Amino acid sequence: MKLTWRTPVLILGLGIVGIEDFGTVSYQMSIDGGISYLVLGAGAATTLSGFLPHIAERCWHDRQRGWSLFTWLLLPFAILIIILAAIDRTGSTADAKNKNIDDKAQKIELARSAETKAQSAADKLDGEVLKECKTGDGDRCKSLKKLAADAQLNLKGAREDVANEGTKPANSLTRRLTRMLPVTEEQVTLYQPLVLPLVMSALSIVLVAIGMSGPRSYAMPTVEVAKAPRSLPRNVVALRPKEQPVGKVAQFMVERIQPVDGAREEWADLYVGYELWCAESGFLALAPPAFGADLMAFCDKADIGVQRRGSNVYCLDVQLAKVASRQLEFSR
Repeated sequence: MKLTWRTPVLILGLGIVGIEDFGTVSYQMSIDGGISYLVLGAGAATTLSGFLPHIAERCWHDRQRGWSLFTWLLLPFAILIIILAAIDRTGSTADAKNKNIDDKAQKIELARSAETKAQSAADKLDGEVLKECKTGDGDRCKSLKKLAADAQLNLKGAREDVANEGTKPANSLTRRLTRMLPVTEEQVTLYQPLVLPLVMSALSIVLVAIGMSGPRSYAMPTVEVAKAPRSLPRNVVALRPKEQPVGKVAQFMVERIQPVDGAREEWADLYVGYELWCAESGFLALAPPAFGADLMAFCDKADIGVQRRGSNVYCLDVQLAKVASRQLEFSR
């Protein structure tokens, strides 16, 4: 395998896929209690998720549109397995971290509620004392004064409890997100565990797709080309002067190929046609490997499907034109 700049990208993508795979398998094992077909299936689905876009792209390029669409439909379900496993881990950690905050908030709320009730009771007794003691300092007035004093002591104790509890501890990330974005604290707490698994899944898919993409090339089936009478006579080839210009594959394809739905042309036949075209036009023909590389580049540019069957390679939905002078336009 030739090392290019895509190699480290692919390695990094595969590394992220491995991390996702480890997390998914660990999560599934915690549910099943050991190795099972579900554990193995979850690991396989997680691994496959990183390669599904590349597989879908190759199916589309080979004109297998149904399989390409089916592969894309599988991708959300494969990613869902990763997300569920990640949410269980990150969500559990976040819940444990927020439990102390929630407990503290509940204590503060109870202390403030007790303070409110004590304040209400003290205000009520103070009002009764003022009303009753206007007419004199009788037994009922003295009793109400004692109850009011006790109520003030309760209020003082409730206020001390509120002061001791302090304020609710805040998550710094949650506080900043609620200030910066139109979201509530509850929404941040709920959706925060989704961010990391989604980013990891997207990164693994993109990096693997980039790492596995690149210039595609197929070797020309030279055995088929060499068969007589599917090549020019040796004396014709030998008479070509060295200063002849080389025939361009793109020009040959434009002049001699016509689109026909459902048809296909073997590369060996195209090369024979290319040799004949070069002989007729006064060009020097490329060797089969160079012809194959240029033909692959033209097929990619013109959106012509390429299919390999055994040792043979075909261009799909095209055929050699019977009229040599016919020229056709392909989408550039």
